[in-house]
Amino acid sequence: MKTIIISRNLPGDMAAVWSYLSQPQLLGAWLSQVDSVTVGSNFDLVLGKTLVKAQVSKLLNSLLLEFSVSNESGKALGLIVLRLKQNAGRVELTIMDDTLPAATLMDKLFFKTNISKRTSFWHSKLNALEVRLEAAGR
Repeated sequence: MKTIIISRNLPGDMAAVWSYLSQPQLLGAWLSQVDSVTVGSNFDLVLGKTLVKAQVSKLLNSLLLEFSVSNESGKALGLIVLRLKQNAGRVELTIMDDTLPAATLMDKLFFKTNISKRTSFWHSKLNALEVRLEAAGR
């Protein structure tokens, strides 16, 4: 597996940012519609143009949300971890996405494109989250 790690300093305090990870209606506003954000809850997630199944596998209050990801047939693809920490008056959100497969010899020409698309996907999601946090702080 290949891992993408992206960090962004977001406006607001830990409680405000955590609410956008842990409250279903707020998580749905920037990432994916969910009914519940509890360990074991399942939801569909569109990663770029790919529909995957996600299940919350770990939840540490105000610090971490982790979900395991599988394809539609149930084959495990990896983990996505969202981790928070206070950073100089802002909140750093780090996303670790290890759901991209390792490149085979035939994939090498297209693999950088896949990484670029996934990185763009996460940046667009973080942009949406940042806009919502800025609006909530006004």
